[in-house]
Amino acid sequence: MTLSDNARGGLLMTFSMAVFAIADACIKASSSYIDQGLILLCLGLGSTVIFAALAIGRGVPIFSRTLLAWPVVGRCGIEIVATGAIVMAVSRADLSTVSAIQQTAPLIVVGGAAIFFHETIGWRRITALVLGMTGMLLILRPSTDAFDPNLLFAVVAALGFGARDLLTRAVPDTVNSLQLSLWGSISLMPAGAILMLLGTQGMAWDHRATLPMVLAILSGTLAYYAITAVMRIGEISAVAPLRYTRLVFAAALGILIFGERPDFLTCLGAALVVGSGIYALFRSRP
Repeated sequence: MTLSDNARGGLLMTFSMAVFAIADACIKASSSYIDQGLILLCLGLGSTVIFAALAIGRGVPIFSRTLLAWPVVGRCGIEIVATGAIVMAVSRADLSTVSAIQQTAPLIVVGGAAIFFHETIGWRRITALVLGMTGMLLILRPSTDAFDPNLLFAVVAALGFGARDLLTRAVPDTVNSLQLSLWGSISLMPAGAILMLLGTQGMAWDHRATLPMVLAILSGTLAYYAITAVMRIGEISAVAPLRYTRLVFAAALGILIFGERPDFLTCLGAALVVGSGIYALFRSRP
C-alpha cells in the first residue's frame, strides 16, 4: 500500500520529534558529567563538521556575501541564546517540564507574525495565544513555592526559537538552508567556550559523557534533516500539529530514564499549551 504525502509527512514529523526528544535526553545525561559550556561547544563542533561535510558534498558554498545579511546574522545570534538556554534548561530542570514550555514556541511565532509581519489573526487565535500563555504560567507557577527559576531558561529558549523562526522568513532566498544550519552551528562554538570559562568544570572531560554526547550530536542532526524533509512532503498544516508529539516522547523519557513525576498543574498547563497550539494551527488553514 502506498502512503499519501500527508501520511509520509506525518510519520516523518513524528519521527523527528522523537529524535529531538532523544537529543534533549542525551544532553541532560551528559550534564551530569561535564560542564554545560563544554556541551554547547561539542554540539557546535559536531554539527559544524556534519553540516560542512554535507555542504561540500552537495557543492554548496560555505561562505557567500549574502550570509552577511542582517536576518542571517541576527538568526545566528538568536541561535546562540536559544540553544544555550535549552542546554541550561534540560541540564537543570525536568525534561518533561522543559519540553512542555518549549511547545509555546509556535504560539510565539503566531503572535510575532502579527506584530512584525502585520499578519491578520482573529479573536479565536488570540484566545488560543492567551490560553497557551496561561498554560505556561501554570507550569511555571512563579508566585508559589513550586517555582523553579531554572525553568526561566526554557522560557528564554522558547522565545529564542520562536524569534529564530520569524527571522528565517526574512532570510534572502539566495541563502541555502545548509548554509544557515552550518553558520548557526559555528556560532555555538565561541558561545560554548565563553560559557565554559564562566563554569566550574572548564574543559574537564568525564568518559561517561562520551556516548550521550555523540548520540546528542547525531540525533540532533538526524532530527533536523527529518523535519527539513517534512517541509517538502505534503501539506504543512496537515503535519504541523504532530510537532506536539515531542512532549509525549520527552515525558516518556523523563519518567523512564530520569524518574520524573510531573504534577497535576504541570500536566494541566501542558494540555493547555498543546491544545491551544493545535487549535491555532488549524485556524491558520485557508
